[in-house]
Amino acid sequence: MEWRAGEPLATIARWLGPAAVRAAYPGVWLRDDVYATHGHYSARHITIPMFERLGAGAMARIVGEPAGGPACAEDYEATLGPLYAWIHAITQSAGANVVGSQRASSSAWRMLAGRNGGRSLRRRAIASAFPAAVAGLNLARIGPLQSDVSMPAMSRAGLSATAEVLARLGVSVPHVIFGHTHRAGPFAGDDLADWSTLSDGRMINAGCWVYDRQFAGEVPNESPYWPGTCVALEDEGAPELRRLLGYRGRGDLEPEG
Repeated sequence: MEWRAGEPLATIARWLGPAAVRAAYPGVWLRDDVYATHGHYSARHITIPMFERLGAGAMARIVGEPAGGPACAEDYEATLGPLYAWIHAITQSAGANVVGSQRASSSAWRMLAGRNGGRSLRRRAIASAFPAAVAGLNLARIGPLQSDVSMPAMSRAGLSATAEVLARLGVSVPHVIFGHTHRAGPFAGDDLADWSTLSDGRMINAGCWVYDRQFAGEVPNESPYWPGTCVALEDEGAPELRRLLGYRGRGDLEPEG
């Protein structure tokens, strides 16, 4: 395969040489019965009012998304491409400020989800006004959005959005591997019905390798957001979720400074 000089894929292919490199987008067939995709198209359908979702809703109105929503990869790209290009430009220029903004986002989630303990009067007022703000966004046709931002609600919303994307892209397969939401699963205790596609396939999330104290918790492997999960796939059988960093404690993963 020929790569355009200077593009990121060309650089990665050069690093991996002499191995042959093939790119597939927005997903790849690992076996006839296994499809893998990062899953960022779900930002168009997730009902949690996070930054990406609000931006996607606004961009859909700006670009004139087809009636009924996206029906193919080109439709998703038309809406999400400009949004992610802008995010990329911001991160390239913001540098270290990106970490600060991520921490601010996590703090905002803790406040709205009621995980801040003794909250100030100002914080309680903001949390109380949040449902009305979400209702206003829905009236402005940025939604549909929900005001429940608890961890279970976030998990269900991410799975539902991913299943919606797969259905719209016409992907009907027994097993789908994805990521994006950083919530690995399913684990014991998860409702497997939530992890089903609209064509009765099974979804499995590879999780992430980014440590976020707001989500990871204190005990290794206790939270589905604990970093270091992966999906193992053999020539036969269902994909298997594995934890690789359970032997590392919070002190090992906590960033310095």
